[in-house]
Amino acid sequence: MNARLSLSKIPLILSIALINCVNICIAEEAIKTYRAVYQVEIRGKIIGTSELSVQSRPGKNTYRFTSKTVARGMLRLLQPNPILEHTNFIYEKNRIRPTEFWSQNTNGEEKNNLHIVFNWDRGIATTTDGKTTSVVEIRDNALNRGSMQVAMMQDLSRGVEPGPYVLVDGDSLKTYRYTYEGETTQETPLGAITTREYTQQRDNSTRQTSIWLAPKFSYLPVRMEQKRGSKTRTIFTLQDVKGLKK
Repeated sequence: MNARLSLSKIPLILSIALINCVNICIAEEAIKTYRAVYQVEIRGKIIGTSELSVQSRPGKNTYRFTSKTVARGMLRLLQPNPILEHTNFIYEKNRIRPTEFWSQNTNGEEKNNLHIVFNWDRGIATTTDGKTTSVVEIRDNALNRGSMQVAMMQDLSRGVEPGPYVLVDGDSLKTYRYTYEGETTQETPLGAITTREYTQQRDNSTRQTSIWLAPKFSYLPVRMEQKRGSKTRTIFTLQDVKGLKK
């Protein structure tokens, strides 16, 4: 082979190699794994901590979102064990697809347990709450409360505005919409963090959630305030995060 011809192909070869590398890296980094700890405050009193995390699972593009809430103080006497929620999901074609969800009250109150199985081939989600089982038809954009936060972070990281998201809730589907409120700076134990504020509103509900998302942490929520009418009921404030850029 002509040496000059071979050398002339090097840029093309390198370009192809770079593109392949980028594609591989994008596939591997499609969903960022992390662990974040929040202080939980209800009606002005700190009642415990909540840990949110995303971990890789066996299988292609398969992950688990976990929420673990631990009470403190006098409330610990009533709720000595953590409240756990797990969501298994798959990420494909820029879409979050939950496959299974568990909400477990580890304090022995099975009536508060919840289990949802998503069957995408049949287009249904089956919910069991310990007493009854219900089945609801699902659309391509159906989520649950765990995967909805991951979808919001992922959409914003891709430059797409969040929502509307359709949430499976028992025997019904509920739609959540988001309104952009502007850019603000939040003071946290990690320092001052620039955030984008959104209001989350469920259709036909008076409840709202204000969410402050940090671009430097892949749009992880830095603060969340759940409101009913004009009253703030629950506040989540970020205390620490691992796995995302600081």
